Amino acid sequence: MIINIINLSTDQPATSVHPSNKKEYIRHSREERVLNVCKQSKEQGFAVRFWEGIIEPNGVGINKAFKKIVRWAKEQGLKMVCIGEDDLIFSAPGAWQYYLDNLPDDFDIYSGGIYSGEIKDGRIMNGFSGNTLITVHQRFYDFFLNINPNDHIDRACGNFCFEKMYRIVDPFVVFQMQGYSDNHRRMTQHTAYLENMKLFGR
Repeated sequence: MIINIINLSTDQPATSVHPSNKKEYIRHSREERVLNVCKQSKEQGFAVRFWEGIIEPNGVGINKAFKKIVRWAKEQGLKMVCIGEDDLIFSAPGAWQYYLDNLPDDFDIYSGGIYSGEIKDGRIMNGFSGNTLITVHQRFYDFFLNINPNDHIDRACGNFCFEKMYRIVDPFVVFQMQGYSDNHRRMTQHTAYLENMKLFGR
């Protein structure tokens, strides 16, 4: 299975970070993410396809970027599509294979890890945060594509946990790289979340 990675090019503008060296910082950050994904592709054994990310002032360009990939998967008649953000980090050697080995038969979204949300018996039970690595089933394509374009895609999906089948691997296999977030338009730190995450191989 290919991981379709959303990545912003180095020449796309950033909205706010250290004005004195913003352009150089963002260029370095985005290049580092590409190299990180390529390195993990070799180590974990997955194929990768990069997709151009989208920046919008309201911070919901990630919504459109995810939908672009899901729309393509629907047009191609794919049974499912795996999407990752370019700041993903697999938790240990073999994590990708573990994710594949535990792919459920019945799901709308299958997640590699979240930062918030209640989980019970491998299912996300309420609103969640984090689409670092997800696989979307074809039966969910239309619903996914009809989510309000002005909403953050993970939060919007999370509003329907009560009726949709959102499954998650246990333990989690991915977390996010620290640094500048184009989605939140600021520096991010995930240390507090990581301390409470049960990660594969750790």
